[in-house]
Amino acid sequence: MKKFFLLCLCVFAWADSYKIHVGVSIAPTAYIVQKIGGEFVEVDILVPKHKNPKFFQPDIQKIKNIKKMRLFIGTGIPFEEKWLTRFINANPSLRVLNLAQKSCGTAICYNWLSVAQVREQAKKITHLLRIVDIKNAQIYKKNLDLFLKELNQVEGELRKLFATPNINRTIISYLPMWSDFAKEFQLQNFPLIQTKKVPKNVAVAIMPFDPIRQIASILGNRNFRRFEVDPYTLEWKTMILEFAKNISMAGEMKNGI
Repeated sequence: MKKFFLLCLCVFAWADSYKIHVGVSIAPTAYIVQKIGGEFVEVDILVPKHKNPKFFQPDIQKIKNIKKMRLFIGTGIPFEEKWLTRFINANPSLRVLNLAQKSCGTAICYNWLSVAQVREQAKKITHLLRIVDIKNAQIYKKNLDLFLKELNQVEGELRKLFATPNINRTIISYLPMWSDFAKEFQLQNFPLIQTKKVPKNVAVAIMPFDPIRQIASILGNRNFRRFEVDPYTLEWKTMILEFAKNISMAGEMKNGI
């Protein structure tokens, strides 16, 4: 019995050590990695929940965790600009994939808020996982195919929703984070930080860390309503679908700021 117990411990230890340790900056990237890697990956999210990624800086413990990782995937969060090089210095065998768009022109690129871009990110992540774990390369490819089908279904739901007559097709938020999403589904997008030319009766998407008082000041005496969305959540699919539904029925919402 004792030998059997020790054997089980060894098996569990081997299974855990076999996992590919992947570091990501934010939870939405972890969502993609888990979809592709499944049981063969262990994902470490650097920016904790309720911390503003725009101002986040890794601490000593985060740097220590980098040393055990095989992959790190960046997505255009400000700290990455100087810290990705430091991560490699701390772990010379670390492979880094930077998903950031150099031309996005904002502090955070928000490149995970587009179905099309998530599709491309998934392909790049799959390619990297297949390189570092050749043994399970076919499993990663199969998982990618399943995830792409799921993304196609999400896109189909969104296009069907926004093709419905007499629904709202205007996105209003404080930051210009939904521009790619708006282009993808032919919607109007009004970032309040860039313009004050917004409709009189509007619904505003409120994100974590948004300055509510400043939003109210910008909108002045306009009649506006609010709904909340967390773009940094691990539940990417749920978030993007609920955001779209809230946008589509914005005129019916009654919870004011």
